[in-house]
Amino acid sequence: MILDMDSKLELESIMPGRVKFDEPMSRHTSLKVGGPASVYAKPSGMAQLSKLLDWRRLSMPELNYIPVGSGTNLLVRDSGISQMVIDLSSFLSTTSKSSRTGNVLLVAGAGVKTVSLCRFTIRNGFSGLNMMLGIPGTIGGAAMMNAGTSTGSMGDIIESVIFMTESGQILTKEKKDLDFAYRKMSVKGFETASILLLKVCMNIKSEKFFNLGKEAQQILKKRKKTQPAGVASAGCFFKNPENNKSAGELIDQAGLKGKMVGGAQVSTKHANFIINKNKATAADIMELARLVQETVRNTFGVNLETEVKILG
Repeated sequence: MILDMDSKLELESIMPGRVKFDEPMSRHTSLKVGGPASVYAKPSGMAQLSKLLDWRRLSMPELNYIPVGSGTNLLVRDSGISQMVIDLSSFLSTTSKSSRTGNVLLVAGAGVKTVSLCRFTIRNGFSGLNMMLGIPGTIGGAAMMNAGTSTGSMGDIIESVIFMTESGQILTKEKKDLDFAYRKMSVKGFETASILLLKVCMNIKSEKFFNLGKEAQQILKKRKKTQPAGVASAGCFFKNPENNKSAGELIDQAGLKGKMVGGAQVSTKHANFIINKNKATAADIMELARLVQETVRNTFGVNLETEVKILG
């Protein structure tokens, strides 16, 4: 959507220095690709976020919005995004804890990086989040994606979530009001696209620091050995199919490790990672993903679904 000058001036008055127009998303995604977002807003706090949503609701309800954190697990097409991108990473970045009998309630802002939260829990002797070690992004994104590994997922420890509706109302929903599925969390009674996750409340346990630290070292050592590091990627690109081999195993056995389209490559280290090896475009990555899906379908009769969220 193209905003007129009056709309741009209104937005700039609401969010001075915190809004950009036609902002390249390649600057804000871990894959380092993506065309411009019509509006890129980065609220400094709850009050500014509320004003932003009020402006959108009253002045331009046809302008849809997309919340983002650190831009992992995102692939933005080269044509860009016509919606308003709301970056929540700058102020929802604090963590608090309170003790209970035998466990701990951990409350993290949606903008807290998963790596930082994992370190926090290890330092404080809290168990339950080591499963997230090595998974990039923020805890908000991890919650909405019900991220995890074979040892567990976010749905196992989330007790409640706090979110803002598109009308600016702040609500808390308990676990009974949340639905968790493979790589998905939803709030009963609300469209996922209409809510902005603010905080995640997790029920975790205390454990000896030594045990947690030792476990963390083993997990990170294994991830470093089996997953690409230091390259632009969005993490695992495809969901693991039910009742079958993992997506990585299927792609590997289809002979696609190292396969390239333009500057995009199927990682030679882990076949479920598509990396930006040499100035790839989003079109390169999309075409490589399509080729992977087609080859796996023709070879094994399995349809791979993308885990990465594709925008634009």
